[in-house]
Amino acid sequence: MASVMTIRRRDAAFRASQLLVEAYRRGEARGGSIDWEDLDEAYQAALQASGAAVDQAHASSVKHCALLAVVLEGGIVQAVIADQPEVAPDVAVVDYDTDGYEPNELRHITQSDGSQSIALVIEHYVEPAGINLDEVFQESE
Repeated sequence: MASVMTIRRRDAAFRASQLLVEAYRRGEARGGSIDWEDLDEAYQAALQASGAAVDQAHASSVKHCALLAVVLEGGIVQAVIADQPEVAPDVAVVDYDTDGYEPNELRHITQSDGSQSIALVIEHYVEPAGINLDEVFQESE
């Protein structure tokens, strides 16, 4: 099974490829002039794919994840979805209810008071939203 980091890098590489193709096509439509902002976004995605540090000087022009939701059913995380999954932060669920799990499946987590607790930690892959996140985050009437 691929790790979350491997999946994120693969998705970033695919995104970088898409952005380069889009930048090239838009440049052709403009008579051969490629917009640097289009290339900057592709460059940031390529940096993420390679595992290199993202260039913070240009990061402000790159898309960011503004909406992220955790989808539960029956108290179990079914999915983590976002408006911009390719740039969403890493997400993990920390479950202190460890009954039924093997010791090698659990991690020691340092608490705010310095003590340690044992927990099951599950990293989740952030998926594209299949629902309208604007509706999720609208204020209740």
